[in-house]
Amino acid sequence: MKNNLEKLKIAKAVPIQDNSLIEIKRVSERLDFPILVQSNMSGLNLEQWINNNKIFCDESMKKHGAILFRNFNINSVEDFTQFVKSLGLQAQKYTNRTSPRYSVAENVYTSTTQPKTEIIHFHSENSYSQTPPDKLIFCCIVPAISGGETPLANNKLVLNNIPESIKNKFRNLGVLYKRRVSEQLGLGWKEIFQVSTREEVEEQCRKNDIEFNWLGDILDLSWKGPAIVKHAVTNDEIWFNHAFFFNKFSYSEDFLSILDSDEDLPFSTFYGDGTSISKVEYDLIKKAYDNSRVEFPWKKGDILMVDNYLISHARNSYDGERQIVVSIF
Repeated sequence: MKNNLEKLKIAKAVPIQDNSLIEIKRVSERLDFPILVQSNMSGLNLEQWINNNKIFCDESMKKHGAILFRNFNINSVEDFTQFVKSLGLQAQKYTNRTSPRYSVAENVYTSTTQPKTEIIHFHSENSYSQTPPDKLIFCCIVPAISGGETPLANNKLVLNNIPESIKNKFRNLGVLYKRRVSEQLGLGWKEIFQVSTREEVEEQCRKNDIEFNWLGDILDLSWKGPAIVKHAVTNDEIWFNHAFFFNKFSYSEDFLSILDSDEDLPFSTFYGDGTSISKVEYDLIKKAYDNSRVEFPWKKGDILMVDNYLISHARNSYDGERQIVVSIF
């Protein structure tokens, strides 16, 4: 096992373990994530393989943050649901939502229902909240005809690639999040918080240190969070926030043109003291993500296991009837 892990450091998209059953290799020549575990035998049971190779899987997740399992004959929502149940992980309810997402089975959701023409920018799931998930498990039920990749970025590398001056401002000040909840420009408060009354919304806000203000049917929210945290397992500093994803400059010009002012933005982010994140600073953060990025084409039945803290994800635009589902733990 140790020898295999040492080989991961130098491999360039070549097998590090190759036998009649399993081939293990890096997906990217440039970066060491995700690790691809590919079955060469039809019908090989993924649950059993993971149980038999738990040390390898745990060490790979710790070091690389993501494993892509391929050709394990998991081809439907039912197959995937059964697989995630077999892992015995603690499921997490998807609340404080930011995009349309629907449950297709117990703890199995559509990855997003945003229009296929849109790019979804890099983020770690719910990094803006007090209780982000530890792990995400994606499954490709139907790959896109073209595009539709789920790019990954290593948040430790992202942090290293952000200029020191910007990094120190975020380290000292954190992130201020502002959200305007209006059904005309996104999700309504009932869907976001998975509740039916305003009193329940207010209770969740107080519990999570979110300031709220009702403006008729519009709900304004604001809260602060860290920009840089330490990984619970490795103790490494990582970039873990939604400062980039929620920023004004992440919106398309077409969308911005329909707004009367920045106050109408569904989301916006600032340094923790309320000062603006400039376009120059935003572009440098974007460059840090791009320099830490890996992507691969989905194949039917692919299972992608992700450390949500170490690895952020995005989505490319696509053609076809792409269906990717996800479980949150």
